[in-house]
Amino acid sequence: MSDTLLRAAFETRLSTWAAAQSPALPIFFENVTGNPAPPYARVDLLKGDTENLFLDGKHRQRVGVCQVSLVLPPGSGTARASALADSLDAAFPVATQLVQGSMRVTLTRPFSAAAGVPERDSYYVPVTCAYQAHTVLP
Repeated sequence: MSDTLLRAAFETRLSTWAAAQSPALPIFFENVTGNPAPPYARVDLLKGDTENLFLDGKHRQRVGVCQVSLVLPPGSGTARASALADSLDAAFPVATQLVQGSMRVTLTRPFSAAAGVPERDSYYVPVTCAYQAHTVLP
């Protein structure tokens, strides 16, 4: 259940972000099939190990990285990728709390872009942020 809430927290906010782009940016989440033409965004949650910080065993700390891969047409330059990465950073400030059901996800590192990767039919830029989420079991 907690993984479901964690994913839903990011997917809800990222869907809103993608729809607000001009033009709207198609967005694909994990294990969603499709063969779109660039531009679009692909989202993956790169989860770390779940920890228990208390001796009673009822606490779960989930940490990881949310990666939004911005996929653009080849040969189109870097301006659109930079603008999209900047808009992600603006839409998700550090310490943003995404609430989904009983889960509160906190961004602990801002979205930042890595080097772009040219491929034969696209150019993609991974943009990542770190998160943590805490839950207490009944």
